[in-house]
Amino acid sequence: MGILKNLYRNLGMEANLEQEKDRFIQRINISVLDNAEFFHPYGYDEIFGILRYDMGCPMPKAISTHKSKDIFDLAPSPKISMLTENSFNKTLEALVIVSTLLGPKKKRALKKEIEEDLEKAALDIGIRWQDGMFVLSGEKIFDAKLVDEILDWLGSYPKEKEDYRKALQALLERRYSDVMSECYNAVEGVARKLLGNKKVLENNREALLTRIRLPQEWKAIINSLINIANEYKRHASERRHSATPQEAESFLYLSGLLLRLIMNSEKHGT
Repeated sequence: MGILKNLYRNLGMEANLEQEKDRFIQRINISVLDNAEFFHPYGYDEIFGILRYDMGCPMPKAISTHKSKDIFDLAPSPKISMLTENSFNKTLEALVIVSTLLGPKKKRALKKEIEEDLEKAALDIGIRWQDGMFVLSGEKIFDAKLVDEILDWLGSYPKEKEDYRKALQALLERRYSDVMSECYNAVEGVARKLLGNKKVLENNREALLTRIRLPQEWKAIINSLINIANEYKRHASERRHSATPQEAESFLYLSGLLLRLIMNSEKHGT
């Protein structure tokens, strides 16, 4: 537990979530985003340029409006925090993009810095770093079984792994209907690859049950997953309504449970 968490707990002090998010932003700016040394031997200006493009940011005013007749009066050096503007969401975007630009050693260093800066918060700000992506922190035992292990296992299914990561990102960004769609895509894609066909999940359920050797009672659970996903999947139902946070999180874990069943079945041949 971080020192500030201990302090607040010992004194019965109440931490403020928005303040702790802002503190995380400032820490990560100092340790990573505005720290050119961290990116060595990568070119900081090059990283800045890629981030500006990928995030669709205009040139920061401090640089674009700098004018001087003195040739030695240089424009301020670009800082990545000029792009993120100390926005929590933009900071998370920048860190995820940065991770894709780094080699294995630097990825490990980035993971260490992010985890240390999160741990310094006086309370859990609701996110954690997993496999180059921020995910909601949730319940640790669920996260380990239904997020971490699933993502590791899905390494053999890159498209479906990306779908599951998109679902996690959608949950983080409160795009709850997209959580349903991406989870469905992940389960359907895995089923197709295991069974060697292109059928939709509804038409694969019998073969999937046989493959993972589950009793027919499980058909109701798979049917429920299909029906719920169809309610939210784009153009799948005229009765589609906006998903609530509780529905989206539950559906994510339900999909994770089914993927875990498939995973364990394939691992142990039972």
